[in-house]
Amino acid sequence: MGRLIRTALIGAGFIGTSHALALGAVNATFGREKFEVEATVLADADAAKAEVQAHRFGFVSWTTNWRTALADCDALILAVPSFMHREIALEAISQGKHLLCEKPVGLSAAEADEIVEAATRAGVTHGVGLTYLRAPMVRHAKALLDSGALGRPLHFRGRHNEDYLADRAAPFSWRLDPNLAGRCGTLGDLGWHILSIARLLCGPVSGLSGQVEIFHRARPEKGDPETQRTVGNEDWAALTLRFENGATGLIESSRIAHGRKMDIGFELVCENGTLALDGDARTVVGIMPP
Repeated sequence: MGRLIRTALIGAGFIGTSHALALGAVNATFGREKFEVEATVLADADAAKAEVQAHRFGFVSWTTNWRTALADCDALILAVPSFMHREIALEAISQGKHLLCEKPVGLSAAEADEIVEAATRAGVTHGVGLTYLRAPMVRHAKALLDSGALGRPLHFRGRHNEDYLADRAAPFSWRLDPNLAGRCGTLGDLGWHILSIARLLCGPVSGLSGQVEIFHRARPEKGDPETQRTVGNEDWAALTLRFENGATGLIESSRIAHGRKMDIGFELVCENGTLALDGDARTVVGIMPP
């Protein structure tokens, strides 16, 4: 067997659960010849949740202290709210730990840049949880483009819409507080995914114009529907883009789109054909001749 990589997972919530499942599949998927991944320690501020999830997913141990988790690992998955990223990430990097950080990486572009620069200086492996970039259909789209068969990309239209806040009576959560989630609402939570696909297929963005809107400007406090809290980041965002290669783009993201579950998709028109993916309908990437 190859090198053992002791892994810590910080955060036992929804995203943490997804990463825990992935950790459990790594050795079976990739084998153990070059390396073996161990689910070493799971950390969460909620002791009961940490204990239950650690047992459920086969972690060696659990803790409520993320610093303890850092001491026992070689690599770290950071799956907690954005306001916690900077402190944990910079401490992990200073200790030479490899890092996979969920998005948004920081509460601002400056925080994200600080983390990236620190990781680069330290020479540690680092990445962001932009899961859809690894989806087989998206990789196939990239391969088709790289083959040259479709010619030059001309215009991209993409979306990522969800309905988890479509009900205006849905209670206030940390995701709606810029001090905890950052200034970006649906853009930070969902939009990064479709933007990352657009950049993968069309390259760097050279210019953009955007519009955002908070449609439900107040939401009830959880457990106290008579108390209303002000929503601090957007429910909907839209962008027009210009890519460095001359292609144009339109992107939309919403967290209040009734009936939409993991509704991510795009259409990319090229000189010799069109690539299309509809994640909501589970259809594959296809080529439609002009």
